[in-house]
Amino acid sequence: KYCVTKTSPYWNSNYRIVFALLNVKDYDEVVVVESAIGNNDDNIFNGKILRPDIVVMTNIGDSHIDYFKNRRNIFEAKKKLIDYMQATGIVVTNVDDDYLSNLQIEKPKRKITYSMNSDADYNACNVTDKGLNGTESVIKGIDGKQIEIKIDVPGIHFIYSALSAYIIGDLFGVLPSENKEGIEDFETSDHRCKIVKLPVCTVLEDSYNISPKSMKSAIDILEKCEGRKVVIMGDMNHVGERSE
Repeated sequence: KYCVTKTSPYWNSNYRIVFALLNVKDYDEVVVVESAIGNNDDNIFNGKILRPDIVVMTNIGDSHIDYFKNRRNIFEAKKKLIDYMQATGIVVTNVDDDYLSNLQIEKPKRKITYSMNSDADYNACNVTDKGLNGTESVIKGIDGKQIEIKIDVPGIHFIYSALSAYIIGDLFGVLPSENKEGIEDFETSDHRCKIVKLPVCTVLEDSYNISPKSMKSAIDILEKCEGRKVVIMGDMNHVGERSE
């Protein structure tokens, strides 16, 4: 429906975003950018460059907590991007997150919420976790319409990604059937919940810039698998006092 471009998974901070935007073509209609933070002012810099129409806030995790010390500070740093949105911008947010559920938005900006566990504008219900075979769910939209989706990537947390993607499609007038097709074609980027089938075993690789929260999600997937299970853990950076 639109000519869409996105930044690569690792071009998500400061000057890398600048270089990524230089690759945007005149014919591109929608640009999807990941705005990462490593300090308190990153989203001020990113916001001044991007001036986004829509901001999606997925969760407040514990990446780079060595610098921020706690999740409250991460939340405060992340939400600075909202200050640099277009005046009538839309914030799409996951209200199952304990910090994002209390996010306040000043008019004329508006907030659209999504959830698996509580009342929201968009909800995922009848969620079925099928382990390495992915997840199934029903998405209920703000208009009350429902659509069944199946995600082949393992991890129930990807339902949240599907919800936010569905909302963006809805905002841009994408038909529910087209929205469903796009979600079900989803594949993860390298080193993130990748399944590698070998003759003697199946490997679930989730090794890029891992954090305590993403590690727990990977172990949750492994717990649902049958047979002998082995966890191989390497170093985990940027977690400060939690390193030990």
